Amino acid sequence: MKVKELIKWLEAFNEPERRVILQKDAEGNGHSPLCEIGLSGYVEESSYSGYACIEELTPELIEDGFTEEDIEEGHEKVLMLYPIN
Repeated sequence: MKVKELIKWLEAFNEPERRVILQKDAEGNGHSPLCEIGLSGYVEESSYSGYACIEELTPELIEDGFTEEDIEEGHEKVLMLYPIN
């Protein structure tokens, strides 16, 4: 799903007081409230799995000791949804 598709769906849904809950896997083996949204890099390992990485270096990341070597080559820029648990 792309951000534009999510926006379109949310605009049509139009129930702003509902909480957002994330399902942990396709089988429904756990659920958790949405805690945070952020920008991230993503490296796809298969059509259903991958891992997050640094999208780009910021002054804060450099201060924390990250360098250009910590950026995964070929990552995709994504909107990441973080669950509480």
